[in-house]
Amino acid sequence: MINISALEDMFEGDEAIIKELFSLYLNENACIIQKIRLVYDSDNLTALYNTAHTLSGALGNLFEIDIISQIKEIERLSKSDTKPDAEIIESVISELKNISDQMNQYLS
Repeated sequence: MINISALEDMFEGDEAIIKELFSLYLNENACIIQKIRLVYDSDNLTALYNTAHTLSGALGNLFEIDIISQIKEIERLSKSDTKPDAEIIESVISELKNISDQMNQYLS
């Protein structure tokens, strides 16, 4: 989940900035779950690495606190040409859904 308190502290309580960041993330990552599944299922480890790397940066900047370590593990494994276990992929996907829900709730 996103540490909203940390974001509020960073932006001195400016909800408009946080809402803009959330909207931007949601728009840019609307198909991220499908993309992760596609590149994982097709054994495209280069694309999996690139996706995990981009996601790690985006979520790190938003103070994500639950799955950054798992995303970094996917990134590390795929960079070394090792396919991560399906369990870690499913765990990340599940949490990405929760993050999207959290952002959408904040936006409403």
